[in-house]
Amino acid sequence: MKRRRLAALSLLRRLKKHEMEIINRELGNLRLRSTVLNQQKQSLVDDIQHQTHSVDVALTPYMQRFLPAAKSEIHSLDENIAKLEPHISALEEQVSEGFKEFKTFDIMHNSLSDRMRQDQEAREVETAEEVLLSRWSQKSRCVE
Repeated sequence: MKRRRLAALSLLRRLKKHEMEIINRELGNLRLRSTVLNQQKQSLVDDIQHQTHSVDVALTPYMQRFLPAAKSEIHSLDENIAKLEPHISALEEQVSEGFKEFKTFDIMHNSLSDRMRQDQEAREVETAEEVLLSRWSQKSRCVE
């Protein structure tokens, strides 16, 4: 009975670990996507700041088209980043809950494993005592 329970806990622990690895991979991908979008946004902000400090009059027609387009792109990037945030938060919550479940299975598994090991050691000690008593009893009979 205990061995089957230990095997079931071991299986549950492995399944939860695998599930958490999948969620962590997806979370990592979303965080990477968010980082890339933030880098693109920062690059556009840097370009705007650099271009607006330029004193070249020949760039004026270019700047009249560039600034609105860049601001529009920044707005679009902000929207995409904002769309990712709820998904990232949800996955972070799943990871937290999954870790709690994993630790519960892990603690139960380790506890049962320790009890089984202690029971086995107690049986071994009991068997050794019985053998020792049997030998002592046999020696006592031989001496008499």
